[in-house]
Amino acid sequence: MRTVSLSTAMTLSDVSESTFRRKIRSGEIRLVSPPAPGARETIEIEQNAAYMNHDIAAGHWEVVKEADQGDACAQTELALILQQHRKFRAAVYWLQLAARKNDSHALHWLARCHLEGRGVARNEDKGIMLLARSALLGNVISAHQLAALRHGFVQHHSAQAAARSCMRENKRQAFTPGA
Repeated sequence: MRTVSLSTAMTLSDVSESTFRRKIRSGEIRLVSPPAPGARETIEIEQNAAYMNHDIAAGHWEVVKEADQGDACAQTELALILQQHRKFRAAVYWLQLAARKNDSHALHWLARCHLEGRGVARNEDKGIMLLARSALLGNVISAHQLAALRHGFVQHHSAQAAARSCMRENKRQAFTPGA
């Protein structure tokens, strides 16, 4: 029997969290026997397949199981699978879990989510901060993207400085007495 935690099942569901919980209360979605105090609530995948994206839950079972058990690499991989299925909010959930464990790849993809506004509100500042954290942890792609941002920033400000200098020179020539 393949079981996952309730929170994992909700990210694999095609219904909202409130609908999912309502279906649990009504008995449509059944939890595996009540958990011991402090244990996670779990549900069986096949028994509740009607409420889950079966392509993800069953088609990527090993990744789902490892992500559910807390493996940061699997959490990042599951997030990328969810993104392919256009489940961006669920993907962000898994990326955040892996990012808390300083997974550089998760930080890179979470940065992209913030920069592009996928699954979260667009926030360029947070995206750049996450990109920098990813680069500091050794993610080469993030490091190259930061370098490109710095290069563009330096070029932009160099061009602005040159334009200001040119404008000052033109003003001096225009207002030179006796010219």
